[in-house]
Amino acid sequence: MSAPMSTSPSPAESGAPTGSGPAASEPPAPRWLRLAGLGVACLGALVVAVVSAFLTPFRIGSILVPVSLLVVIGGLAVVTRYAYAVTGKAGLSFIPGALWLILSLVFSAPTTEGDIILSSRHWVAVVYTLIGSITLGVLAFRMIVPRR
Repeated sequence: MSAPMSTSPSPAESGAPTGSGPAASEPPAPRWLRLAGLGVACLGALVVAVVSAFLTPFRIGSILVPVSLLVVIGGLAVVTRYAYAVTGKAGLSFIPGALWLILSLVFSAPTTEGDIILSSRHWVAVVYTLIGSITLGVLAFRMIVPRR
């Protein structure tokens, strides 16, 4: 009988460093670069809030199409994860989400002329605010609670 085929050696056997990849040996990014990345994440949250708020009344024919719900879920997830990856701090990664929430509340308030972007008469606008808040809550839970 022949010997079974061997697998590739483990990192400990091959002499390779056992860190968690290239980031383990690199120094952390400078503070100005992390803050610039957080600014980019906040700009992304602003774009997500504006685009998805203006997509809430999107219709095909006479049917409301909830495209804004997909945009807000995906956009907030990407922006929050990006902020966490850039800053390395869970607390700072919630700033773009808080900016989105503030902008959504501003968009739901009437202007002096009576214009409302997120009207409570459309179910998509109401669900948009609910789904966005739930998305932020789930992301916060996943970042704060340690994994086992």
